[in-house]
Amino acid sequence: MRRRIDLSKRAQRDLRAMPPAGRESMAQALRGFATGASNLDLRPLHGREPWHRLRVGSHRIIYRPTPDGFLVYRVIDRSELERVVAGL
Repeated sequence: MRRRIDLSKRAQRDLRAMPPAGRESMAQALRGFATGASNLDLRPLHGREPWHRLRVGSHRIIYRPTPDGFLVYRVIDRSELERVVAGL
């Protein structure tokens, strides 16, 4: 079953700013996420329901469920995680 994944404008901008190799790893992770791959590192963001994160190497994909799939809010380096989560 394939799930719908929407990217916020900010997430699109985050992806465009990445080098091509980074964009490809993010695209591969999002394809796996959309198809329900079982080997992904998914965790809820504590104290920030309904937000979750998907770990892809040293980057994090911040997302939340929507009625028809998921909304990817940001694609960030792990060093930015606390700052971004504080703004949710």
